[in-house]
Amino acid sequence: MAALNRFIAAVCATIFLWPTLIYGRPSSSLAPRGWPWPWPDKSLSLRLMTFNVRYAANASGREKPWTERRGNLVTQVAFAAGTADNIFVGMQEVLHSQLEDIVSGLNNHPSSGGNDWVHIGVGRDDGKQKGEYSPILYRKSVWELVETSTKWLSETPDVPSYGWGAGNRRIVTIGVFQHKRSRELVLVMNTHLDHQVSEARLHGSELIIKLIGEYKKKQQYRCRIAGVMLTGDFNSEEGQEAYQVVTKSGVLVDPVKKFGDKNIYGNRKTFTGFDSDIGVSRIDYVFVGQGNLCGRRNSGTWDVSSYAVLPNRFDDGIIFSDHRAVVADARS
Repeated sequence: MAALNRFIAAVCATIFLWPTLIYGRPSSSLAPRGWPWPWPDKSLSLRLMTFNVRYAANASGREKPWTERRGNLVTQVAFAAGTADNIFVGMQEVLHSQLEDIVSGLNNHPSSGGNDWVHIGVGRDDGKQKGEYSPILYRKSVWELVETSTKWLSETPDVPSYGWGAGNRRIVTIGVFQHKRSRELVLVMNTHLDHQVSEARLHGSELIIKLIGEYKKKQQYRCRIAGVMLTGDFNSEEGQEAYQVVTKSGVLVDPVKKFGDKNIYGNRKTFTGFDSDIGVSRIDYVFVGQGNLCGRRNSGTWDVSSYAVLPNRFDDGIIFSDHRAVVADARS
């Protein structure tokens, strides 16, 4: 009987300790309160990019046709993505034919990291393919799409509509993604605010902040969202309405303020037009924010380790967009 008891005790000890023997730490389901080993590392690194690509307009002056601009543009995105497979690329002013060109271009580019590029988003004019998209591009081998929707920045956000005097329909593209390796969830949004009407920018940005709160409160995402990311062309400089709404919300931060201007790679101005060689204004942003994780994992907002404003012209002289792309690396 004593031998049997010793055998049972040995088996129980082995079952309890096998995660430590294999991994050097216990599994969280078996770990008792106060266990001295650290919890599994659930940190997540990702790269964020925002890029207003300029819609395929009739070329004039220094602006070249889309067929001439797209090659350098796709190559720049591919280069930024090739060294960071966790990337999300938020774009603005993308017509359906341009979106097809970009996704196909990335899937066939040797620097893009893979041929599994896909997107979420719809055309703003009909909720299908008509009008400009504000798509979010990502690699499906890295991220699993959990949920996506598009909201119109208006008093009737669930249907194609104009808001607060804007001359164009404006949208925010929303995606909840799960990182396939870490299983962490992130909420990613991308938008393009109105370029003419201040009230539309003000209320549009307020609606986006409200939507973030609604997603955090959804029962299926309770204590599960590791971070919130917002990219876009806000047509708003730092002292103006949309930027102020976002940064004073307590929900999102502009990582430049923490990272430090002197540490930014490249330019500072993100909008150049096709006639300026030095840039006009900073209106394109990457914002990061805390998710809704509970307990010890709710440690605050994301840290940004690098931030860059990329060139929009190379040696061939082709200005491939009237905006410069913004890229930031963030870690939870």
